[in-house]
Amino acid sequence: MSAIWGMVALDGQETVREQDRMIFETVYEKCRTDACNTVTAEGAYFGCGIQFVTPQSYGERLPIANEDRTIVFTADGVLDNRREIIRVLEEAGCDKGELEEAADGTLMYLSYLRWGTDCVKLFRGVFSMAIWEAEKKRLVLVSDQVAGRCVYYARRGNLVAFSTLQEPLLQLFPETEFNEEYFKDFLLAEPSVIYVVPGETPYQDMFLMKPATVAEFDETGNRESVYWQQGDRVPGYEKKVCKSAKEYRESFFALYEACVWDALVSSGEVGIAMSSGLDSSTIGVLAAKELAKQGKSLYSYTFVPYLKQDKVQEGNALYDESAYVKKLADRYSNIQTRFLNNQGKNLFEDMEFCMKLLELPYKTGTFPNHFEMCTEGAKDGCRVFLNGGFGNNTVSFGEINHILFDLYERRQYSTLLLWLNRFCKHEKISRREAFFSLMKKFRASRQEDDKAVTKLPPKNFYLLPAVLRNYQREERFSKDKRHLLSISYLDKKCYEEHLQATSLLMYLGAFETKFGLATGMLLRDPTKDIRLISFCRELPYELFAYRGMPRWLIRSSFRSILPEEFLNRWRQKGLLNVDWLDRIYRDWPALKLELMDTISGRGAEEWLDISRIQKDIQDFGKNKEKDLHAISHICALYAVAKFTDSP
Repeated sequence: MSAIWGMVALDGQETVREQDRMIFETVYEKCRTDACNTVTAEGAYFGCGIQFVTPQSYGERLPIANEDRTIVFTADGVLDNRREIIRVLEEAGCDKGELEEAADGTLMYLSYLRWGTDCVKLFRGVFSMAIWEAEKKRLVLVSDQVAGRCVYYARRGNLVAFSTLQEPLLQLFPETEFNEEYFKDFLLAEPSVIYVVPGETPYQDMFLMKPATVAEFDETGNRESVYWQQGDRVPGYEKKVCKSAKEYRESFFALYEACVWDALVSSGEVGIAMSSGLDSSTIGVLAAKELAKQGKSLYSYTFVPYLKQDKVQEGNALYDESAYVKKLADRYSNIQTRFLNNQGKNLFEDMEFCMKLLELPYKTGTFPNHFEMCTEGAKDGCRVFLNGGFGNNTVSFGEINHILFDLYERRQYSTLLLWLNRFCKHEKISRREAFFSLMKKFRASRQEDDKAVTKLPPKNFYLLPAVLRNYQREERFSKDKRHLLSISYLDKKCYEEHLQATSLLMYLGAFETKFGLATGMLLRDPTKDIRLISFCRELPYELFAYRGMPRWLIRSSFRSILPEEFLNRWRQKGLLNVDWLDRIYRDWPALKLELMDTISGRGAEEWLDISRIQKDIQDFGKNKEKDLHAISHICALYAVAKFTDSP
């Protein structure tokens, strides 16, 4: 893996200044890379910071220029279908021996020389590319199908700069201003949403490459095209026609296994962010089984409470997941467990640091915990670090009500009743009560979906109506249709929108790229492998909860290799940061002054109900339920204030 950067003068004549080159190189010197190379040509300067995270990456020689320097190429990525690319290139006349030794970036370059930007349709993995075509006076940027490696770009006249990190672009163009619309999106959206409009960033005229996109820049302007959409063929993956639920299950397991195995290619150890959930636990057992064959361990990192909890579990809420992770390690002896708690810090302590690392504001308290896991993984020699962040959309999707709602929408009432009956029998709940409750909720769900987004109240109740002035909320939130969908029930069509998940994929790609650059690792999520996304889209929808069994696909596939506690307690949810509020209560006397001073700073009065914020801060600690909501919204306001005030 790599970080890529560069700058071009689209007229092909201007030389990139030495001080501009130094901006890039100074920024990337701070990253955990193993080698840095640069190439200059007439009108162009390209750079690449290489991480030796796979065996092939030791031979990486990027950027590459052709003999007369009319083409300059750089890339950041790992090809999961490397063998297939070698075969295709061999058929095109390349020397097989040289191809076997070539790094992934070289394979991508050779493919580009033969097929131009159409070569990207051959690639599967996580990657981004940049190409300067001097004869056409054109810069081309390319992203993978899920935007797994982020690339930013900015244009000022005939100068175009691109970079894996935002920081060099901000230094190159110091006149760059904040994007006010982005911060309105951020404050109005759900707590987990970082991006609302795909491609926009916190800065005006700085953009982030969207998934499966080719962006071209020349003297006539900028153009974008999408080279892959849901339903298109995935390189190296052929849709299998299955005749039964059993065949679908078997195909799913074989594919999931292959996706995990491809993510294990590492020049060092392999780590994983492990919980008791079905996503990380299934990735973990598949990885552990394969690594055991290689005589290697899987290093597991789990967040546990720092402050003592009265209970380990309450209802379906699991406060401490360590017992489940230990049970998994008992079964698979090569899983090495570590339990972390971010040294007991409250969620605000590392927020400024993590926002600088992510180059984004955020609203949840989990990023410092993730960074601690990555840091500890790097200390243990991990070069690849696994997670299952997208799994709820793919491998573990299948809440029963979503599938019953789809049957209801398609008027498949007999199947609906049959599966509801089986579900209620298994869960030991009243079928009659469940039926009438669902029918009422299904009808209400459609009415809720019909509401215009502009009629919905802001998610943050500290915002004044002025925040919506000159703001096209419905238009902006419809850029990624997931934001307009009902949060209650998804039919098949709505599920496909969730699979597309453009904004979510871009946020995950930014997180994985930047945490990886900071720790010297490649962060990978097998659950957002483009093959799995395509498989889940093509799967008959009812199989996600086949015969009334929630999450049937994953639970039935892992019966023999996961402990029953993981499979049967499907409603159970591990709370990653369960004691976060208790930590704030502990630190509140000092913390409340910092929060109030930061939030009520310069210019805040126009958007914010300062008096209400002050009152809730003063009353904090009197009502835990109210405190939960208040501090979540205050966190978002604090993040924006800190982010926009930072130098």
